[in-house]
Amino acid sequence: MNRIKNLWSVLGALAILTTASTFSAHHEKGEAAGSSVDACWLKANSMTVGQWAGSGHWMNPNNQQTFSGIFTIKETSPGNFKLNGTNAAGQAQETTWGVSDGKYNRNGNPFAVTHCSDHGSYMLVVQRSRNDAFALVYTGAYKQDAVMHVTQGRPIGTDIPFGPFFSRLDTRVK
Repeated sequence: MNRIKNLWSVLGALAILTTASTFSAHHEKGEAAGSSVDACWLKANSMTVGQWAGSGHWMNPNNQQTFSGIFTIKETSPGNFKLNGTNAAGQAQETTWGVSDGKYNRNGNPFAVTHCSDHGSYMLVVQRSRNDAFALVYTGAYKQDAVMHVTQGRPIGTDIPFGPFFSRLDTRVK
């Protein structure tokens, strides 16, 4: 039993030292914390360039809508993207998003990237924004051939939990 305790103590100490060493090395290079988030966000969004088929749900307290469509994403300039497509009802859709000078925007509206991590087989991005009525949290799980989007919101000025109101799964068209 003591050997097992000793083994766990040594493994715990190694984990702490490795974490501290990695953190120190990262900051000694002079990298700002934001630069790694920016690079991660750019890598995740660059993975979306190409043609996609998407389907999802949008809901509010009064109703729910299901939608689907085909769209193409292009990188219009470094760090800036544009989606053009048509939904199943035949309506054209266009969305632009990007980062310039460390400031993110979607259709001209600012947002903040609060988390971005690369897990090898997928990337996870979390963004926050707000409009006149709602505080919004977007979470995207990015893979080479699929992206899952979930947006949650709550009324501004409240502390009620965020609730999902939009979800979409995109799959790359081969």
